[in-house]
Amino acid sequence: MDDLIRRSYDNLRHMYKSCFLYLGVFPEVLEIQVSKLFQLWIVEGFIPQIEKAGMEEIAEQSKAENLFHECDMGTVSSSSHRLFCINSQFANYISNQQLAQNVNILPQKIPSLLNLQTLVVHTTSPTLDIQADIWAMTKPRHLHTNTSTTVPKCLEQSPGGENLQTLSTVSPESLTKDVFKRAKNLKKLGICGKLNNLVEGNGESSLSDSLCELDSLENLKLYGDDVNSKLLTLPQAHKFPPRLSLHNTSLDWNYMSILGNLGNLDVLTLKDYAFKGDYWKTKRGGFPSLKVSSLELRI
Repeated sequence: MDDLIRRSYDNLRHMYKSCFLYLGVFPEVLEIQVSKLFQLWIVEGFIPQIEKAGMEEIAEQSKAENLFHECDMGTVSSSSHRLFCINSQFANYISNQQLAQNVNILPQKIPSLLNLQTLVVHTTSPTLDIQADIWAMTKPRHLHTNTSTTVPKCLEQSPGGENLQTLSTVSPESLTKDVFKRAKNLKKLGICGKLNNLVEGNGESSLSDSLCELDSLENLKLYGDDVNSKLLTLPQAHKFPPRLSLHNTSLDWNYMSILGNLGNLDVLTLKDYAFKGDYWKTKRGGFPSLKVSSLELRI
């Protein structure tokens, strides 16, 4: 096997060798998620920046397929483990927490991580407050948390946000019009909290107009923080991305007709109390483009 790996490596073109060697940082027999691998390649600088083209698209189109085609060996495994180099200030903050898994505040020190592109925070706290000015950081591409997260106010003169592709999950109160204008290249947006705050005083959904700013949005997830946090209305039909997830939104079943008329909806996930009511009256011809659906509803 070692000889096979060596010969595969030697036959690779120079541009693919770094990507190939990077696979050695994963534990043996680990199933590697392709999207995660692309993000790691980007962080390491293996994917060139090309104007008007996203790094993820470049990775998907020109790296993975060609790399594994040239290797022609099915799987690659290694007992090596990835070594992480973490900024000392951020590491000290985390290590000084009495219970790291209960972190509910990220300090203002984070902007000192000048090359930070992906930040993933998993905590058992019901909320997370990011005090660091992420809008002053120009390189972040993915911000993902597992709880309702408050982000700082986006100032007009802030230089960052344009490269941000994932923002999940953030509180409704954090999603101002300035945030949507700044993070206009978002592909994945997750909102968690009191979803009734997405509805303005006149009954219109403030989310509708904001989604118009996100021409690249592919995935929208809405999480109510409890069964009483009812999403009172949905955005207009033409403003939905192709992938939609609703959790604890407590919508009336008649809104399913809106979703059923979405011509571009191909993935729909409904969980917990996404809808509430006595029954769902289906209509013939609904969901014309739906490819994947997942329903785990409570009654």
